[in-house]
Amino acid sequence: EPPVPEFVEMMTSDRGEMSKREYVAKLNVLNYTQDWARDHHAEFMHIVDQTIIPRRPLRTILAQVNAIQGFNAMPRLKQLWSPRETLVIHGTSDLVVPYSNGVRLAAALRAPLLSLPGCGHVFWDMDGGAAAGGAREFLA
Repeated sequence: EPPVPEFVEMMTSDRGEMSKREYVAKLNVLNYTQDWARDHHAEFMHIVDQTIIPRRPLRTILAQVNAIQGFNAMPRLKQLWSPRETLVIHGTSDLVVPYSNGVRLAAALRAPLLSLPGCGHVFWDMDGGAAAGGAREFLA
């Protein structure tokens, strides 16, 4: 599945009257969740401020969004290593790569899926402890 339409629309639309900081905050909420951004406001705004520092040209980011929309990894899965070496970790509230994609990927690889309830695309910021704990358990 492609990213949700709200994500694509935000990534490709003009920011209008919004300040750069407001626009980046609105985009970053799509990587997290509204609830997480509200409940961790200071941390979220720090992330927003770090994101404002340009690392890539806008045209590169937009090209990446366009590529994500048309990418399908399923035909390439046989090129990957053994499922015993793979753990799929996915936030259930991911708007960038829908959770159903993680479920399908884990099933296709016959690999375990560590679902992180309520986490968005950037699950390591939202619940890094659960992600790290699941990875440690998988590697044990």
